[in-house]
Amino acid sequence: MQFLSQIWQFDPYAPSLPAALIIYVCALFFLLAGLCGQMLGMSADILHSPKQRTFHEKYALQVSESALCSLGIAALALAAASGFLPRPLPFPADGAPLLGAPNFKFLVLPGLLVIFLFFFLIQIAVRSRSRWLRLFRLGCAVCASFAALLLVILGLLFFLYLPEPEIALLLDADPGQTLVEMLCSFALTAEYRPAPLYLICTGLAAAASLGRVWLIWRRNKADFGRDYYLFAMRRLSRAALFLVFAASAAGIWLFFSLAACTAPELRQPADPLLVLPAAGLPLLCCILQLFPALAENPMRHKANAFAASILLLTAFCAQLLLLFNSYPAA
Repeated sequence: MQFLSQIWQFDPYAPSLPAALIIYVCALFFLLAGLCGQMLGMSADILHSPKQRTFHEKYALQVSESALCSLGIAALALAAASGFLPRPLPFPADGAPLLGAPNFKFLVLPGLLVIFLFFFLIQIAVRSRSRWLRLFRLGCAVCASFAALLLVILGLLFFLYLPEPEIALLLDADPGQTLVEMLCSFALTAEYRPAPLYLICTGLAAAASLGRVWLIWRRNKADFGRDYYLFAMRRLSRAALFLVFAASAAGIWLFFSLAACTAPELRQPADPLLVLPAAGLPLLCCILQLFPALAENPMRHKANAFAASILLLTAFCAQLLLLFNSYPAA
């Protein structure tokens, strides 16, 4: 594949690189599920009728617990992937204080993650019938969602722009102004606009799919009643069905958007071995999500929940590899 062959040109002594890439993509999948799962739970906690408040609050709690578990898996995957790194990370900069300007670009994302976790954990911990405490919890949920959105967008910006030496030097010299200019440049770059939508929809779809697995896992330890679990499983199945479709549509938009703005000599023809899983696995995942969404008792579709999550993760890996293989210089 063109993508891997180009990487090996720069690092021929890294036989562990494919394993590291796979683990990093899996970590990104669970990280997106953790960040966007909080948004999925918050939407259920805010947008509901007063008669269904109890079910929606329990649903929001369990979706948030599933998101927290996804963040833990992402952290473990990143720790495992660090053993496959072909070279040490360029952090901290030699001769620079930890909080100095040269290290600012490395501290933005961890700082945002700490802020997100702070509000997220408060949101999970505060469960009370008091009106004021509920408003406080919803306020923390909004702050956590905003931090999660910033994490996704700034993480994408850093991935796209930090390899350019001029931008890295500008971030060292004047990080505040450079970040604003990066955001403005990204907003005006038409070919990259579908990328945040693709990542967020994928994260929401992953959160909904993994939430089904979490409900099955916690069924005996957190027995909220048969009616609640039927409600929650149907809601998650329908959400996953819609969100997988939305993520696929955003991915197709991104693929052809890059094709329209990339010179022919800088792109490669789509590899059929990657197109098939990238396009076919999401469709199969939608079919799997359709069965519990229409079933009388969706809790019986346990194997379906695990299979749909594995297929979605595999589809995400195939789609990213297809993008990087088709546009190695984009």
